[in-house]
Amino acid sequence: MNQIAIAREAVAPLIAKFNASQDKGQDVNALAISSFLAGKNQAGVIQVQVRNVYGNPLIYPVNQAAQLIANIAGTRTLSRANLATAQQLGFQIQEVPALQLVG
Repeated sequence: MNQIAIAREAVAPLIAKFNASQDKGQDVNALAISSFLAGKNQAGVIQVQVRNVYGNPLIYPVNQAAQLIANIAGTRTLSRANLATAQQLGFQIQEVPALQLVG
């Protein structure tokens, strides 16, 4: 099976939901994103880590679902707005403590 066939197989459920949502008048973008991300992370949890970088708190994605949200946003870190949107899509936000090196 080539990569195109694998991609088509992965997208087929999203297309079916898209077509069904057109009949119901649902928000297609939210439905497609939440379906895709929920499939990648069955628990529906986005794990993030807050790091202090030059005095600025930055939110870094830890798990795959968080990384996908960052990719959609086009950034390496997440903003509070990104996390709020993820919560609206039904994800729970979980902060993972940063590793503290004692030196």
